[in-house]
Amino acid sequence: MRENTRIDWHARVEQALARVFASLDEPLGWQTLAGELHASPWHFHRCFRQLTGETVKQCLRRLRLERAAFQAAHGEARITDIALEAGFETLEAFLQAFRRAHGISPGGVRKLGAWAGTIAAPSNLHYAPGEPRKHFFIADKGDAHMDVKITTLSPLKLVCYRNFGEYWNLPGTWQKLFELMVSQGVAMPAPTGMTVFHDHFDEVPMPDKRSDAAVYVPQDIELVEGLFRYETPGGLYAVKPHFGSCEEIGTTWDKWREEWLPTSGWQLDKTRPSLEWYQGHFDFAPPELHVTLLCDAVSRA
Repeated sequence: MRENTRIDWHARVEQALARVFASLDEPLGWQTLAGELHASPWHFHRCFRQLTGETVKQCLRRLRLERAAFQAAHGEARITDIALEAGFETLEAFLQAFRRAHGISPGGVRKLGAWAGTIAAPSNLHYAPGEPRKHFFIADKGDAHMDVKITTLSPLKLVCYRNFGEYWNLPGTWQKLFELMVSQGVAMPAPTGMTVFHDHFDEVPMPDKRSDAAVYVPQDIELVEGLFRYETPGGLYAVKPHFGSCEEIGTTWDKWREEWLPTSGWQLDKTRPSLEWYQGHFDFAPPELHVTLLCDAVSRA
């Protein structure tokens, strides 16, 4: 696509996205959007997907599922009513789609009480009521290689607080770590923070999975009950940068392992933990600018 043509289609797709965001309760199709933009339906379909990384149908479905999560967390509507509003004919189909997209059930989101989760999208456009819609980013041309680097990480001495089971409990684990560290006179957030996943593999049942909220603390401190020291083993890691909120990381990690790993010539080294290494998540920065390094221990296949 020529640059001037790309700019023209970027403007058209911008108009289409505005219509999509305003039409989450309508049976909107790409043919209708193409007609409103006076464009060839097939050409519009191809350009929309090329520039946003999604089809109109995929975009609508994702935004409706994001809205459903927001409604489950912040409202009192019945889950059945939320499912119907999201365009699902049966509650069972909705529950399956919701868990597949978010990694948690609507009831689980409601129990959490607070929810900022979104579904990973190349455009970085998400359902955010009360906030102005952001301009979308043009999707990169393909992601087969997914910008993964193989590098050697040095061992790192950490102070940790452990979580057992569901990863959705990790925000509470981090909160507890922060409280204990502050009680020891350590300024938070620490310059280096990461979640250490000791059992990030399908064969380990979720109730048995161990994960640690962990920070690097340069000074020697006395540890209170609940905190412990851990040194990462270091060695070869496959590292994938993730841009976006923490709630989107699971989808990125799953896609990476499914699409990149099998043809990479590398395999997971299950004797060492996986790491989510946070690169400065500042409250004043929009979520799409938060950077996390996803680190899987690897060895030659």
